[in-house]
Amino acid sequence: AVAGMITDDLSSSEQAVAQLTTMGFDLDEAEELLNEFGLGRVFSAMGGARDSQEFIELLGGYSLPAGAAGGLTNNIVAGGAGSVGGKTVGAVFEVCELVKVNFPLADFQGNPAKDLHPTVSLVKLNENGKEVNLEKVTSATYDKQDQSYVATFDSCEMNPGYYEIQIDLPVLTSLSQVIKLEEKGS
Repeated sequence: AVAGMITDDLSSSEQAVAQLTTMGFDLDEAEELLNEFGLGRVFSAMGGARDSQEFIELLGGYSLPAGAAGGLTNNIVAGGAGSVGGKTVGAVFEVCELVKVNFPLADFQGNPAKDLHPTVSLVKLNENGKEVNLEKVTSATYDKQDQSYVATFDSCEMNPGYYEIQIDLPVLTSLSQVIKLEEKGS
């Protein structure tokens, strides 16, 4: 990993700048990267990179491509369905309704990211929007036809309430959306 080349006699920030300059960044670019992404994220990206190109990919992470903003599920509520703990509820489902999570991802250059292994979790929230319990976890698979990742959850054994869908990638990126699960006929 690139991060293995830093020295112990410098502060963490100085170590990061020194390492970034050995990767081909000038001092201004190195400081700009630290200011924009933070020391922890820069070190994490350096720790997983074999070269400067991979460092930039890891640092930039992945995101929803332009024009793909909005919800991550099949039951999106335009404008939201209220909030919990300051987080907007983006979708509402009834108990036993299939929760389908569907999301395209793009790399830092806007190209479709097809070979990732996103983990999708459903986390129960309390009435203040705080995480209470990890309810379900699954891996998303890439749908070539839709050019997006898909994961589904059966909500039949879940209690009504608020949940946060959390999408995590091995490359320093996460996405989330709050949903509400209601009793049938509510």
